[in-house]
Amino acid sequence: MAAVIGHHADRLAAIERDYGVPTATDVSAVDPAAADFHVVAVSWPATPGLAAELAEAGHYVFCETPPAPDLDGLRTLWHRLEPIVGRV
Repeated sequence: MAAVIGHHADRLAAIERDYGVPTATDVSAVDPAAADFHVVAVSWPATPGLAAELAEAGHYVFCETPPAPDLDGLRTLWHRLEPIVGRV
C-alpha cells in the first residue's frame, strides 16, 4: 500500500484526488507492516525529523535526499537513531 504523509491539507487532498493514494498528516496513521520501506521526499530541513519519526515507529526509511543538511545534522540524527539501529 502506498500512502503520502504531509503537512498541507490542500496538497494532500489533491494527491488523493489526482492519484488515488491515501494521505495522512501523522506518521502514526501508517502501519509499519504496510510496506517494505518508506520514502522520505521532503525539504532538507524536514528530512531528519520525519526520517527519525518513521524509524522510531518501526519503519524502514529511504531518504530521497541526504538525511540531514550538514555533518552536525547527520551526527544528531545518528545519535537519535543509534539505539534502534541494532534492532533492524
